[in-house]
Amino acid sequence: MAAVQHDLCSRDRIVATARHLFSTQGFHKTAMSELAQSAEVSVGQIYRLFTGKDAIIQAIVLEDAEGKRDELAKICKDATEGRTTIEVAFVELARRALSKGDEALSFEIMAEA
Repeated sequence: MAAVQHDLCSRDRIVATARHLFSTQGFHKTAMSELAQSAEVSVGQIYRLFTGKDAIIQAIVLEDAEGKRDELAKICKDATEGRTTIEVAFVELARRALSKGDEALSFEIMAEA
């Protein structure tokens, strides 16, 4: 059980570090050894958890999609249960969409697709 928890922590740290490095340096300029050092894991640990950079990008995209889905569900629930108006919900959705701040990473991901 402790090993599974350690893998999850390492995985989360790798994804967070990759998100930062890919958005600041670019996908191709980020070496796996640099990612490992920055995430404080071994290169072997990265390859044990991911098949390569493409799998890390998939994890980033999935994480972002799940976050957006959860945000949307909460805003929709608030609107349908009368805690906010449709207009306020729409403005909140637009504000969140425009304030994400990961544009550089989004362009890197689209370039790889």
